[in-house]
Amino acid sequence: MTSEGEENLFMPSTGSNPATGGTSTTDGSLTCKKRKLTSIVWNEFEKVIIDGQDYAISIERKGYGKVQIGGYTFDQDISREKLAREIILHEYPLSIVDHACFRDFASSLQPLFKMVSRNTIKDDIMKIYEFEKGKMSSYLEKLETRMAITTDMWTSNQKKGYMAITVHYIDESWLLHHDIVRKLSTITVDNCSSNDGMIDILSEKLSSSGSLLLNGKIFHMRCATHVLNLIVKEGLDVIRVEIENICESVAYWSATPSRVENFEDAACQLCLPCNKKLCLDCKTRWNSTYLMLSIAITYKYVFPHLKQREKLYTTVPSEEEWNLAREICERLKLFYNITKLFSGRNYPNVNTFFIKVCEIKEALYDWLICSNEVVSTMASISNLFELTYDEQDPLSKFDLFVHSTSEEGHAKLELDYYLKETMIVRDIYAIPVSTVASESAFSTGGRMVSKHRSRLHPNTLEALMCAQSWLGNEMEGGKLTIMDEDDESLLL
Repeated sequence: MTSEGEENLFMPSTGSNPATGGTSTTDGSLTCKKRKLTSIVWNEFEKVIIDGQDYAISIERKGYGKVQIGGYTFDQDISREKLAREIILHEYPLSIVDHACFRDFASSLQPLFKMVSRNTIKDDIMKIYEFEKGKMSSYLEKLETRMAITTDMWTSNQKKGYMAITVHYIDESWLLHHDIVRKLSTITVDNCSSNDGMIDILSEKLSSSGSLLLNGKIFHMRCATHVLNLIVKEGLDVIRVEIENICESVAYWSATPSRVENFEDAACQLCLPCNKKLCLDCKTRWNSTYLMLSIAITYKYVFPHLKQREKLYTTVPSEEEWNLAREICERLKLFYNITKLFSGRNYPNVNTFFIKVCEIKEALYDWLICSNEVVSTMASISNLFELTYDEQDPLSKFDLFVHSTSEEGHAKLELDYYLKETMIVRDIYAIPVSTVASESAFSTGGRMVSKHRSRLHPNTLEALMCAQSWLGNEMEGGKLTIMDEDDESLLL
């Protein structure tokens, strides 16, 4: 062996020439035709002639068998920034820097990295937040289009309340953003009296500057998801008595592990697949009632079968009750799918709103003329629907703007702006129809701040949530795998 970087010389034997593949005599003359060197092993050799003799020289590869990374220079500050971004984007607790296994993992990747403390990583997070905040403020200042706002209330296990504010706009490249006061178009809030009061105060203050469209007449939008939630919940309250036996049956056979096991055994005896478990409904989540009924229907023959084995079970649903449950599920499916659409992570806007509202209106009309008295009774929610959506459609609100004749000078200036077709579409299409994400769309209980972030100072929590939104939009269009599917939010 030779030292690193030197060449290894392989002398030929008397009968063969490894460089040429020919056979030589003692005087060096060849007795047969040379063959081509076809083996890939010759890529590691170089042919040389020394004193008239052919030699194959092996070239020593520096660091052979090890990963080559080039001229890499470790930077402690860059690594700290990467760690801070990881905590922000994936909602890891700040205490992760104290975890022994995480420290060991980081050390195995880069022994030179000095793990920081919680306070230090918090300072790094605040620096990222301030930098991204400056970038966003500068960008929004230059943005020509108007922006729509949604608000949503969050709570924590520390009994603190937070308001999440999200801004939505379509940029010059026709990409929808939700990242703010002369550029506001609308504000979307959930349907409660306190929000109505807040909107009145905010509208009054902003209207004084003349920056709102039609002096704020189209400023207030109600969250479509919350409205649908309230409408369906009211309809389900009407039929609560009719589905009581089904609810009691599901509760009975879900009460203990032994009853669950007996129920599954009975289903297997009837050759029914047990790929879905019975689920109880929750008063604050109407979709749980829909899911409870839809799953229970698949096991309708199991309940009377169990009645023969369990004397304490007395609430077996009748055939009429099962038929009613099936009809209710078929009619609630539309509301279920539309609620999921309105509460999608990408904040659906008004271009999806009008069509779905029309579908609901047609469905409610079918309910009214249904021969089933219970279903027609549920259709009483159509009154609430009409009352809400007669004034809700953003496109009908825009008609107010087009046909307005008040303040002709100002209206003409605004109309000239909006007659630019692309500006109209961009501003209107940016209006969101919902303030909530799918995980809270069916709930009246609000959204919860994660447990390990509830104890943080409000300023730190704001920095984490805002920076997550801004950084997330930069990475793969905001598609991140995070601990719970929080939507891009701005906490105040």
